[in-house]
Amino acid sequence: MNSKTTSLPCGTNTKSIFQSVAEIQANQAVKFSGFGQHLLVDFDNCQSMVDTSDQLEQIMLKTARKINATIVTSSFHEFNPQGLSGVVVIAESHLAIHTWPEHNAACVDLFTCSAEMDSMAGIAFLFESFSAQSVSIETISRGCSSRGCSIKQGPFEAGEK
Repeated sequence: MNSKTTSLPCGTNTKSIFQSVAEIQANQAVKFSGFGQHLLVDFDNCQSMVDTSDQLEQIMLKTARKINATIVTSSFHEFNPQGLSGVVVIAESHLAIHTWPEHNAACVDLFTCSAEMDSMAGIAFLFESFSAQSVSIETISRGCSSRGCSIKQGPFEAGEK
């Protein structure tokens, strides 16, 4: 992916809407400051929603691998009559998802404290997996304090504190 890198100052956020994988991949990579980068991602008009928590877990684990995350554990749940939720805990933070099949929608929360992660690759993978017609991505730089923003940033090993 050939993309430019822009700097996102502490405490600021951006929001973008895309309608294709090409648009997602062409999005500028954001270099965060602070504790990490928090992406709030809404997939709309999904034509291919999964039916079971096992299927969704496999998609989210593959997403974690696509962004070069270190998987620690995962937990997924099926709601009655429909809908799925789950989380993949990664050494670099987490990926969480909630689906609304009745609305053909899914919302993903991706928080990472590693500048080495390729978050947009994961979002592009999910966009294709759900056959979404559009995706809204809000990017927030997290964990800024008056003392500045200096923390250890990955890579991390599973179980590292």
